[in-house]
Amino acid sequence: MAVNATGTTVSATATFTTVSTAPSASTLAATATAAHGTNLQASLRPNGAATTVYFEYGPTTAYGSVTVTITLAAAAETSGLSDAVAGLLAGTSYHFRVVAVNALGTTYGADQAFTTLAAESVVLTFPATPVGLSDATLHGAATLIAGDGPLYFEYGPTAAYGGTVAATLSTAPDRALSFDGVDDAVTIPFGNAAPTTEITIEFWQKVTAAKNQSTFVLNGNATLINAYIPWSDGVVYWDFGGSRLSYTPPQSIVGTWQHFALVASQRGNTMRIYRNGVLEASRVG
Repeated sequence: MAVNATGTTVSATATFTTVSTAPSASTLAATATAAHGTNLQASLRPNGAATTVYFEYGPTTAYGSVTVTITLAAAAETSGLSDAVAGLLAGTSYHFRVVAVNALGTTYGADQAFTTLAAESVVLTFPATPVGLSDATLHGAATLIAGDGPLYFEYGPTAAYGGTVAATLSTAPDRALSFDGVDDAVTIPFGNAAPTTEITIEFWQKVTAAKNQSTFVLNGNATLINAYIPWSDGVVYWDFGGSRLSYTPPQSIVGTWQHFALVASQRGNTMRIYRNGVLEASRVG
């Protein structure tokens, strides 16, 4: 457009297209870091071209693990990205960076590092037995971490408790069944009384090796109740009524005592696996 004292002249309309470039990516500090997981953070700008994004992470700057890739639309604005990772080792340092890729190039964010929290002790409370008119014997179990303080029970007429008593570690010999890993087994005569819709199975175990063997089998038919803890690949499998839940524990469960609680509900359409009092795997449907 040109304007002077004699008038205004407007030229013909022309068009132009902005040029796309390689994406911009910045790795930000991880957040909500716990003993076995954290949230990786980054900021991204696709710079006008569809962009795929993922995180690399691992114990060194060689990384070794990647998160699931997501795709961002061809936008010019900067957006944030957060991705939760689990199954990490407690008390361990990790490195990570964001990677963004589009048709114009690949951008690597700067390396960041975080350290997972130290493992926590696991304590379990069991029913009091025997219970008399004025006394009771309290029971529990604990997996302790070096440096833990003394153990004690809280008790009282309400959930506010009010009383404490020192816990005495048992010096009795182990009272556990020992299997040879070849053909030893225990048969429990459930018959037709075995659950078919709701069940919770709890037990302690210490395995010396991961093998292709069932930990237990109930109802070897359409309502199969079965578990492999663990299979030879280190994965824990929990089967109930034709459904399966599986996961890999964040650390090896071979050679140490572990408490498992396996829960299944066909009515609620859910399955869960608790290890040492912590929910580590679940599914719905």
